[in-house]
This record gives sequence, structure tokens and C-alpha cells, in this order.
Amino acid sequence: MKNNRGFWNWMMDLSVIKWFVNLPVCQKIGNTSLGKKLFNYETVTYIFFGALTTVINIAVFWLFDILLSGRFYMTLAGKTNDIGYLIANFIAWVVAMLFAFITNKLIVFKSSDMSKGKLFKEFMLFTLARVTSLLFEMIWMVVAVSVMGMNSVIAKVIANIIVVIINYIFSKLIIFKKK
Repeated sequence: MKNNRGFWNWMMDLSVIKWFVNLPVCQKIGNTSLGKKLFNYETVTYIFFGALTTVINIAVFWLFDILLSGRFYMTLAGKTNDIGYLIANFIAWVVAMLFAFITNKLIVFKSSDMSKGKLFKEFMLFTLARVTSLLFEMIWMVVAVSVMGMNSVIAKVIANIIVVIINYIFSKLIIFKKK
């Protein structure tokens, strides 16, 4: 597989990330000792692509939630509940997970090893970590929507905030860790 880092570097030079990092307020924060630790290329790109992944996740969820609503049911605690939102959540998770893997590998953590073994290992670890956060998200969605009666999109947004933090920790410390 050909290394496309030149393309990604070119894309990053033209992106909104460069614009954002060069804002005066970002420059000021970036010059502090805490800012240098927290406000760097990796963190900024993770937040940017994490936000984009979240938008994709919620948009796909919203679309499939509408399409699947009222088509699938499950009885929970003696009450029959529409579970189309859970199927929509899984579909959204798959789409978002694939997008996140590609952007995290190539752009955020700059893992350039494209050998089959390394790619397979990173993808399996990434998927395992994301399954862990999916389980949390699914449990939260059942509790929030079916038990508490929360709007499914609001529950999804809340879950995504927590999931982004969990996924960063997994990606940084386990999946794309530097040697």
C-alpha cells in the first residue's frame, strides 16, 4: 500500500485545523506550559476529527432512527418498547468507527506503518476499544430512552461526549501508542 502522508500533510495545511490553531486565543493558550501539553497537533486534530466523527455518528443515527422507528420492539420490565433506536445506534456506530479509525490512524496519531500485520493489529485493538465504548453507549441509551423516557437524540449526544473521552484514552495509550 502506498504511503499517502504527503497528501494528508497537504490537506492539513489547507484545513480548518491550521486556521483554528493560528487564532490569537489559541496561540496564547498554546504558549502556556499547560497549553503546550494539552494544545498540540494530536489533541487539536483528535478533537476536530472526534467532533466530525460525532456529527457523522449522530447524523447516521438520526436518519436510521427515523427509518427504523416503530418497526422493532422489545419487552423490558413488562413494558413493550420500540428499539429501532438501538439498531440505528449500532449502524451509526459502525459508520463512525470506520471513519474514526481511518482519521485517527492517518492524521491524528500519524501511524504510517501500513503492513498487513500492523494494520490488522491496530484495527482489531481499535474495534475492541470501540466495542467497549459501544456497550456503555447501548446500556446508557436503554436506560435514558426506555427507562427515563429521554429523547433518543439527546441521549445519543450525551453518550457521545463521554465516549469521545473514553476513546481518546484507548487510542492514545493502547492502540496508536508511540514506541
